[in-house]
Amino acid sequence: MVKAKKVEIIANYMDVRVMIKEMEQVGIKGYSMIRGVSGRGKHGKSHEESYIDSMTSCYIMVVCPEVQAEALIVAVTPLLKRFGGICVVSDVQQVDFK
Repeated sequence: MVKAKKVEIIANYMDVRVMIKEMEQVGIKGYSMIRGVSGRGKHGKSHEESYIDSMTSCYIMVVCPEVQAEALIVAVTPLLKRFGGICVVSDVQQVDFK
């Protein structure tokens, strides 16, 4: 097992490309994304899949070393402040398949 950070982001689908670009710039090569998540936050309800991309939310999960997680948080915080969303970071143990 290897110590790592799990970064979970919920953001508007329209902002996902920018988030992915930021991940790549800090050296993160892998992520998982689920489109069409729903819930309720300070901006009200977020509905599941919508015909309008600007009303659809996405969940992005990244597991990476702490240094990359910190760089990612610095990069996406201004985007989340401006466009809305949430970012949660957890300490995790990643299975090492070597």
